[in-house]
Amino acid sequence: MNAFLPSLMMVVISYSTLFFHIDDFEDRIMVSLTSQLVLAAFFSQGSLTIPKTSYLKLIDVWYVSLISQVFIIIISLVFIENLRLHSLKAPMGITTVHVAPADSLKQPLDYKTSFGADKANKMNTFFIIFYPTIFFSFIIYFTVSCVNGLRS
Repeated sequence: MNAFLPSLMMVVISYSTLFFHIDDFEDRIMVSLTSQLVLAAFFSQGSLTIPKTSYLKLIDVWYVSLISQVFIIIISLVFIENLRLHSLKAPMGITTVHVAPADSLKQPLDYKTSFGADKANKMNTFFIIFYPTIFFSFIIYFTVSCVNGLRS
């Protein structure tokens, strides 16, 4: 549990960035990148403490798959941000700047009325549904593999 629980928590933290406000790309990406860095540190620390073998260990598979999942989340965040920024561009390639009074900044912007940001919101919602499905499929597969490995 020293390896599985903290690494699982890092993936959940990275996944939770999909629930951050869509305008807040800096926080979304920084939290995910930090989770990636912590997972890599867990992996390297764990590799130092277990005996070296010529074959692949299940803990290696666990960490590589979690690091890959966080990497895919990071790529998704960049893709969503690219969609959002692309939707703010005017047809001539000029970036549109939305100006609002300072007191209205306390309330979040309504993205349903915003320029084509609906595509970015739809993709964000898709990834919110897609990642848990893939992640739980991996957990089930990993658990079944571990149980079958213990039986043989």
